[in-house]
Amino acid sequence: MKLLLATSVASAVFLSSEANAVTITFDDIAARGAVVGQSYVSEGFKLLGAGQGAQPAQFYVYNEGRTEWTGSPGLTLFAVGGRIELSRLDGGTFALQSIDLARGDSNRGLVPVGFTGYRQAGGTVQATYVFHDSIAGRLETFSFGDAFRGLTSMVWYQGAEWHQFDNIRIASAVPEPGPALLSIAGLLAVAVAARRKQRQAT
Repeated sequence: MKLLLATSVASAVFLSSEANAVTITFDDIAARGAVVGQSYVSEGFKLLGAGQGAQPAQFYVYNEGRTEWTGSPGLTLFAVGGRIELSRLDGGTFALQSIDLARGDSNRGLVPVGFTGYRQAGGTVQATYVFHDSIAGRLETFSFGDAFRGLTSMVWYQGAEWHQFDNIRIASAVPEPGPALLSIAGLLAVAVAARRKQRQAT
């Protein structure tokens, strides 16, 4: 019975982490005009765009009429050196799992996209994505590692070349596997000790 309880707790822990996963797809703006605005809100998260010197910058949606169309609506920030910030509306932490990126123009240079995650525990974590080819409008998935947990915000900058982003996959409240497993191990230890004590008493 105790073992069954511990197993149920373990299942609940891992199911809860799956239940809190969200994907920002931008499908709700597919029918909009080109200009989206300086910010975009979806799934409890906010994207904020700024130009150089924190000047306002506009997000645009790429629709089917553009040569850079990926087959799915995605955002781009029209600002050289623009700053894009992702955060939760409630100020909580999150884990960034992956993002789809595509080149948004036909410049020859493959300008990397650099990401900086700001952690609740302090400090930052960084990653850089480099496009594989010069084809505009081809989505490529960039996956983030376990280091991108416990984030309060994620910031990335756009260079002289536009890029599109789509399908941002986020876990909004993922429990750390270490403490979760320790709790399960503790429950099992207590169950075993209680069982031994009961046997000794009879």
